[in-house]
Amino acid sequence: MENIQEVLNGSFTFKKYSSYKAEVEEFVNDLSEFMKFNIYEDFTHLLEENEYLREDEEGNLIPLQDIMPNSMEGEKVFSDFLEEKLYISDWNSLSLDDVGEAIIFSEAKADRETYVHLKKVSSIENELDLITFINEVIRDIGEVTHSTGVKNEYEVVKIHEEGVQDV
Repeated sequence: MENIQEVLNGSFTFKKYSSYKAEVEEFVNDLSEFMKFNIYEDFTHLLEENEYLREDEEGNLIPLQDIMPNSMEGEKVFSDFLEEKLYISDWNSLSLDDVGEAIIFSEAKADRETYVHLKKVSSIENELDLITFINEVIRDIGEVTHSTGVKNEYEVVKIHEEGVQDV
């Protein structure tokens, strides 16, 4: 799929499911309301432009070679970094072999939590792949609708062509 960043900056049709309403709401919006997406040339550029991702507990920057070492245990060190610092589990992530590829980086903020998602650009082959990734990210957010913590759920169902405003 070409021009993924351009598509991510465009408009989408969303569905909103609420515990208070039987009917599903449909609306058009961009993704900035919910999360941010950026594409980086590779994992090194992502970490250089978002230094806070590699800060340790004292606020010092972890050197890139400590995150992506060229050693026998490099894959484990890299995997541990993703899981412990970015809270990304192995099964839905990158391997050390992927760090040289273009990467989609997403941050979704929900209440006081921030959720990070990473995806290789090369794994997005079509519109359905992109919508699936967006919906993986959007599942991490939602507004609390009452004190029991039930959240509205959102789902992207359509990518709009440029200039389309109505559902």
